Amino acid sequence: MKIKTISIVIPVFNESKILSILNGRLINTLTKSLKTLRHEIIYVDDGSTDGTFSQIEKLYRESHIIQAIQFSRNFGHHVAITAGLEISRGDFVVIMDGDLQDQPEEIPNLFQKISNGYDIVRAERVGIQFGTLKRLFSGVFNWFVKRITNDAVDTRSGIFRIMTRQVVDNVLRLHEHDRYLTGMISWTGFLQTSIPVKHGARLSGKTKYNFARQLKLALSAIYSFSEFPQKIVVLALVMSILLPLLILGYILSYKAYSQNLVLIMFTIILLQESVFAVIATMFLSRIYIESRNRPLYIVKKHLAINKK
Repeated sequence: MKIKTISIVIPVFNESKILSILNGRLINTLTKSLKTLRHEIIYVDDGSTDGTFSQIEKLYRESHIIQAIQFSRNFGHHVAITAGLEISRGDFVVIMDGDLQDQPEEIPNLFQKISNGYDIVRAERVGIQFGTLKRLFSGVFNWFVKRITNDAVDTRSGIFRIMTRQVVDNVLRLHEHDRYLTGMISWTGFLQTSIPVKHGARLSGKTKYNFARQLKLALSAIYSFSEFPQKIVVLALVMSILLPLLILGYILSYKAYSQNLVLIMFTIILLQESVFAVIATMFLSRIYIESRNRPLYIVKKHLAINKK
């Protein structure tokens, strides 16, 4: 009987201070709680500047189950996960962050649940350990995306989850550059569920998702999984024609010409055209990015599985 493999894909960015702790807890969990499986740990260094990849190389020399990718620069969190998925070999693949807020000890629980016949098992965090400002950003992000996408995108879970090989292979068929990976995974339509997991405290450093990154991620989710932006463009275009005509009709019908009324009319037109221009520009920029057909990322170094 073939022994199945579980791959753990971990994007890292400036996590040198906790990487050895993370790796130790991972190996301990895999060897004790999932010893009936083969193991593979994949680190993707997303352009770290603090010596993270040097730490990865040290861990790699000490283990036969680690492989790693070093990007030439920072290409983004969800792109780094994609790179890890592309080189993974597991029958089951776990994706998780490398800051220990996704705790390795929860992986056996995810595996136990997916063994019941599911294709995707998401980790829903309980006892959130984020700071007040981070919780505020996340709350605004979740509300915003949930409302605009009409629940098409799950916002209750982070990236921490386990998937079957079939799910991973189909996600990798989606080639868009502006990647909202959790939405893409849900979009595939495979059977999924979730389990509660304890959210760990960050041992070192600070969150990489500030408000600007949260906003960028929200926009990626909205443009990828909602028709809201298109509707806004159409509405702005229609209103830019209709409102001036209504005001002009009012002026002609009631002879209510005044400089203030004309000023209001042109102010409305200006605001509408501004909204239209901003949203249209964002659409065009995304189309332009896709049309260039550049690679998602550039690999500076790849440490393949050590066969020794």
